[in-house]
Amino acid sequence: MGESVKYFMSHWGPFLKIFLAPRSILNNFPHMEDDVRKQITDEGNKIKQVELFIKYLEECEEPGILQAFLDALRNSQGTGQWIADVLDGKLDHQLGKCEEYMQDVPQIKKLFILIKKDLNVIDFEDFTSFFSHHLDTEEKEEIQSVFVKGNSAAGTAFFSIIVRKPPSWLKEFLEEIEGQHYIHKLHGSLAAALREYFFFYEERTSDNRDGETIESQTHAEPEPFESNNFDQRPKTSLLRCMDMLNITRGEHSGSIKQLKLRNYQLELAEQALQGNNSLIVAPTGTGKTLVAQHICTEHLRRNPNSKIVFLVPRVVLVEQQHDAFDSQMKYEQGMLCKISSENTTNAAPNFLIMGHKITFMTPQILFNYLEKDCDFINELGLLIYDECHHAMKGDPYNSIMKVYHDNLTKYNGAKPLPQVIGMTASPGVGGAKSVQAATQHIKRLLANLNVTTAPVEVIENKKELGKHTTETTCEIRRIDRKKTQFQENMVTLINKIWENLKIEFEKAENEVKDIDTNLKAKPGTQAFEAWCVQLRESSSTLRNDKLSQRLQEYAQHLREYNNSLMIDYDLTSTEACDYVTQFWCNACTTVVPELEQLHEDYAPKREYHTSPILRKLFEILTAEFVDFPESKCIIFVRTRCIAKALVTCLMEDFYDLKPKQLTGVGASAGDGGMTRVEQEDTISSFRDGSTKIIVATSVAEEGFDIPACNLVIAYNYSTNEIGHVQRQGRGRAKESKMFLLAYEGSALIHQEETNIAQLECSREALKQIRNTNSTILEQEIKEFQRLLKVERESERSAAQRQIEGAIASNKIWTFLCKKCKKVATTSDKFQHINHQHHVVVDAGFIERAEIVQYPAIKHKVFGEQTIIGIVKCKSCRSDWGAYMRHRQQPISVLKIVNFVLQHEEDRITVKQWKKSPFNVHKEFME
Repeated sequence: MGESVKYFMSHWGPFLKIFLAPRSILNNFPHMEDDVRKQITDEGNKIKQVELFIKYLEECEEPGILQAFLDALRNSQGTGQWIADVLDGKLDHQLGKCEEYMQDVPQIKKLFILIKKDLNVIDFEDFTSFFSHHLDTEEKEEIQSVFVKGNSAAGTAFFSIIVRKPPSWLKEFLEEIEGQHYIHKLHGSLAAALREYFFFYEERTSDNRDGETIESQTHAEPEPFESNNFDQRPKTSLLRCMDMLNITRGEHSGSIKQLKLRNYQLELAEQALQGNNSLIVAPTGTGKTLVAQHICTEHLRRNPNSKIVFLVPRVVLVEQQHDAFDSQMKYEQGMLCKISSENTTNAAPNFLIMGHKITFMTPQILFNYLEKDCDFINELGLLIYDECHHAMKGDPYNSIMKVYHDNLTKYNGAKPLPQVIGMTASPGVGGAKSVQAATQHIKRLLANLNVTTAPVEVIENKKELGKHTTETTCEIRRIDRKKTQFQENMVTLINKIWENLKIEFEKAENEVKDIDTNLKAKPGTQAFEAWCVQLRESSSTLRNDKLSQRLQEYAQHLREYNNSLMIDYDLTSTEACDYVTQFWCNACTTVVPELEQLHEDYAPKREYHTSPILRKLFEILTAEFVDFPESKCIIFVRTRCIAKALVTCLMEDFYDLKPKQLTGVGASAGDGGMTRVEQEDTISSFRDGSTKIIVATSVAEEGFDIPACNLVIAYNYSTNEIGHVQRQGRGRAKESKMFLLAYEGSALIHQEETNIAQLECSREALKQIRNTNSTILEQEIKEFQRLLKVERESERSAAQRQIEGAIASNKIWTFLCKKCKKVATTSDKFQHINHQHHVVVDAGFIERAEIVQYPAIKHKVFGEQTIIGIVKCKSCRSDWGAYMRHRQQPISVLKIVNFVLQHEEDRITVKQWKKSPFNVHKEFME
């Protein structure tokens, strides 16, 4: 018997060493000695396992052992059954290619080791579930056993097993990556990068003209995915494997690729695919973008000439969603377009939209155009609102829908309107404290979006949804607050300033009667900061210039001292002292010299004290990264200055984790702001694992394509119930954790508990709406729309009266510097560029302004305009606007929010040019 087995193995042994998993069939050999069974089971090397098993078969004297082996394969699942089919001759047509694949396996394993870092974006626990039909129970357990060591370790285990499976796994692997829309930092699509690198790797390894081994070339391998030298591609082993599997390089083609969606994603798309308006509600991480792509694909298939507008609430999302569609769907060139304030061109939005199939843009740009041509909305075929919970009150999303509803009434169906799709993780409750009020809020959202059916949720495929989402609960850690000497001294200083400020209020009682002089908030809170901001804004319009400047300066000092107090509460006294020192280095106190004396008398001295909440944070991070070194963490904080200071603190104890901040672009670097490039760099380093900790403000809750992490910490931080859901959605990795760290008795704890209660309220409200009779629900939504129509008519009448008043008065307003009240220019000295930029055309302006030009490396190009510097007040150096170059001509573009507008005895401030009391009619000419 042993000879026949040896003869059999001499032919099939190499094949079995690649594909056979002996441990999966050992139970079929009851007479195998325990020590032999144990030796095979305990052997970690797969090839040695097979060699030990083959040795057992060759040495076994039991009759029919070879037949028992074949029967064991035939009765097994997955790979074993496939091996039996090959051995039985049922797959002779594949045999030659299988033999080629056997040669490729070592090369494929080496390839995946080389690009392992790039594959860290893949959730290998999710992949193990997807490839379960290839794996036996023992192999699944083997991969699952290393999940605790991190995603990278799980990936190593996954590939060590999967490469020994039937070669079809590679095609499935690429298809699943495309289906899950994994993004690569350099190439956009991870799947596209993999395909390219397969070819590049072949070129490198096949250039072995002088007998040099693959192993000897490995050290010279370039960084994965970074080469563009893909021209010559000899057909060697890995290419043979790709040819065998019909895997080709992804190219743009005229046809749109068909997406592979899960059942729950198809359920979310179903109502929209029937042509109905739809509000889709699904947790973060469920692939709502894929659902949108599928809806767009089907819409264009049925309506080839249709125009789709995909609206996103933030500029950063325009680029992300455009690239996501482009990398996933392989649209032909010219089908997609992106429009935002950062990539404006001279072309009007309507020309860009009508010249492409799908346009990604921010809502304000579309609304600005609709104000000129409201009928343009009737030319669109599909409107998609990402994060559609914003479509309430005065948000640009809702402003667009008001135009939609006006045209719906005006044409009464005679002109078609676009289909409307809204997508969100949570519709919110609008501050509702009862299920009934939450239900009314959601119905109002439905009415705004013109959706007359219940929101679409996953109902039929909840079990499948559960396999691909992670439900993370928030654990609240209450910290005992301890007072520091810095806090005592800073509160004393703030109180002294407040005493002086009250005297100012008393002296000018009549002049400040319209200002809120009643300070109720405690120092060290965001409510205190809000009061300071309001004081500074309201005092800027006082007719008494000296009083106005003094009150603004008091407000600014109180705000900065309040910030330092929050830093001390959250971080260290050292960081708080450094913050105050930096403020005073930049401060100008010419109008309130007594502030300098108060600072000298009461300002805290530098000391070393770490806050209890920071110690708790360090404790959590240490425990997490000691046990799970591959973890990734996002820490949410209240302000930019805290984010910046916390990164400094973390660098001391967690330098190897390369912590970075992620804040908005609306502030200077000194104030903790970031450029768009810096934001993208932070996210990219977090995605590839070089950065393990991000410290973020609320900007990271919504908008950024941040990869899954397994630790989310709200650090003395809380917003509303929608923010809670979005933070929760950042922890998409399996077994992720979410903490709120807050001081005992803090309002933040109450806020977070309220958020959790409101989320439950939202779920119950959605359930009630879902269970409402469809006819009754439609009638209720129509009634909401009737009331909204009355509101719109009232708003329109008020706006028309304001416009008529401005035209009739023909007033010329003087622009005063908000801080020092020096004259800058007048309202008749402005011209506009596409109604977006307001240019000063005042010959004397340059004498009153200071131009600070940026070095060329910091120039920002936006279509025909380039920001080349900043415009400041020559007197107090306050920010006035941007110094730009338009078609090579330098221009000064002012921000109206930085000025007080004065006409005779009236002084006002406005935040946006479109709300100014005058119109700029003349277009800027060079």
